[in-house]
Amino acid sequence: MFKMTSTILCGICHYEDTIKDARQWCTNCEEGLCEDCENVHRSTKNTRTHKIISIDDYQEIKDVLVSQVCEQHGKSYDLYCPTHDNAICIGCIDQHKSCSQVIPLTDAVVNIKESTALTDLEDTINGALHNSKTNIKVIKSSAEAFDKQEEKIKKHIKEVREDLNKHLDEMEQKLTKDFATKSENCKTAYANTITQIMSSDDKLKKLKKGTENLKRIALDKQIFLGTRKIGKVVEKEINSMKSIFDAEKSYEIDFELDANISSFLNNVSHLGSISIKEYNANLQFQEPNLNQAQMQVSLPLVQELQLKYKLKLQKINLKLVVTGCIMLTNGDVIIADHWTIHIVLISHESGSNHNYINIRGRPYDLTMIDPDHIAITYGSTGSNIVNVIKLSTGVTVKKIPTKQFAKKDSVTQSCFGISYWDGKLYVMVEMIGIVVLDTSGKALNTLSIDTEKGRKIVVFKDRIYYTNRKKNTVHCLNLAGQEMWVYRDKSIVEPCGLAVASNLDVFVSCSKSNNVILIKCDGKR
Repeated sequence: MFKMTSTILCGICHYEDTIKDARQWCTNCEEGLCEDCENVHRSTKNTRTHKIISIDDYQEIKDVLVSQVCEQHGKSYDLYCPTHDNAICIGCIDQHKSCSQVIPLTDAVVNIKESTALTDLEDTINGALHNSKTNIKVIKSSAEAFDKQEEKIKKHIKEVREDLNKHLDEMEQKLTKDFATKSENCKTAYANTITQIMSSDDKLKKLKKGTENLKRIALDKQIFLGTRKIGKVVEKEINSMKSIFDAEKSYEIDFELDANISSFLNNVSHLGSISIKEYNANLQFQEPNLNQAQMQVSLPLVQELQLKYKLKLQKINLKLVVTGCIMLTNGDVIIADHWTIHIVLISHESGSNHNYINIRGRPYDLTMIDPDHIAITYGSTGSNIVNVIKLSTGVTVKKIPTKQFAKKDSVTQSCFGISYWDGKLYVMVEMIGIVVLDTSGKALNTLSIDTEKGRKIVVFKDRIYYTNRKKNTVHCLNLAGQEMWVYRDKSIVEPCGLAVASNLDVFVSCSKSNNVILIKCDGKR
């Protein structure tokens, strides 16, 4: 591909040192074509079958196009290895000798647009976008909550300052009032003493004047008698004055700051402190529901099923009755043994390392909610509970009572098959139908179908699959409960196991006919 800014040039003309804008794009040759070269391209035998698209269409998909030429060998991808899920060229074939099969790439891409590969990719992208949208809302909500916390703290700081100001004003008023009262008392005492002394002064001055007049005017006898009388009065006034002097107090006013206030001013340098607590936001990312299958391309009809490996199960009691089996995302296998009160976790690495997880009853079926949680039913054993188990601890984290499934005026019915899909649990309840629950255990809907001897159920994408052990049939419904197809064949006797591939092919294991049946997605073959 040749580019001049955003303009795409004709590759053929550029090879001949001529600059022309391309108007079309050949997806096989992976280069642009001008009008003249396009006409030649369409008419030449070797290239007339090539797919040619407009430059505008090419601009739409150029960022997701993958080269059709092997980078290692420089040859066209003509083969496909299902084992490695890789397109390969003829030069890569030696590296895939040990693979079970290598098929023509043309066979692998048959009906690719109608297969679930693109749908699965779109679902995965849509799921990621949904996660992004959901978590953006969560983050925005957290940011809004943070803003509210910020405003609350600002308001609280202001209120503390106002409370401090109010308290200081009240203390100032109280201190000022006390200061004024005590100061006034001292001033009054000084004034009273001065008034008393001045009163004595006035009396002594009058006695002094009377003595002078007596000396000047009176007879000797009168002076003699008057002197003694005035002397007694003078003595009394002098004694009174001495009493005033002796009783007089001097005052000194001072101010001492309260020790607590002093400590506050010296030691308190902040109204408070601001702390930020950081913790994991626990944003959720709901993984795409790809656990049903690993193959994402439409392959030719499988002509023969081959046994891959066997798991050796240990009998804890006299019997071993396997009624449920799921594979976790890490490859570990969980077995439900309906004869015991535990489930068996088998490591995918060794195949022999068995971990027994005790549960409340005899398990019938199980389904994976996420890599660490499974839901369990108990069949007709009388355990009227659907349990959710945390695998890492073996602890029951949720108990869903099944009495909510029962019809009015009837006893609670037995729960057999169970399947998790898109945030919901689908439970096969005998004589009731398929009950749809949310993850909290609340019944959302009941699909009223004939579930007598209905055993296994798998929900995948927009379809519900279940087996009927009595009628030896396999059923396919849409999510509304409307039947899309029913498959029956003499080779199916007591179907008890069910799995669905990404291309909607159905695998059924049968306990009486001792076989595994592959039913194509249309339910006809």
